[in-house]
Amino acid sequence: MFAKYSLQSLLKAYKDNYPLINAYLKGESVEGYNDYAGGAAIAGMSVGIFLLVIFLTFGLWIWGLIITIKYWKELPVWAQVIAILGLVGFFVGPLLTIIIVYVGKSVGTGKSKYVFRY
Repeated sequence: MFAKYSLQSLLKAYKDNYPLINAYLKGESVEGYNDYAGGAAIAGMSVGIFLLVIFLTFGLWIWGLIITIKYWKELPVWAQVIAILGLVGFFVGPLLTIIIVYVGKSVGTGKSKYVFRY
């Protein structure tokens, strides 16, 4: 249901590999591996890259949530629906939410030159 690198799947991978991540942060050896880039991997990435990706994804999710709440009343209904689906983890996730909120905000307030009239 969710993408491989969605926030939900990354948090699950974090939970499943918590001892490995904790040892990496403390600089300890895990399962005989001293080099995390060559031995230990989470979701196909080294532990350090995994932590960076989860941090960036969580930051984008928080940004998407804040702007969705801030501009909720200015968004058209279609943008509200896609923004919520992006925050839940469908499509591209928080990046889609950020784009849709800013586009929907400009369309909803009539500032965009791409407004279609019927």
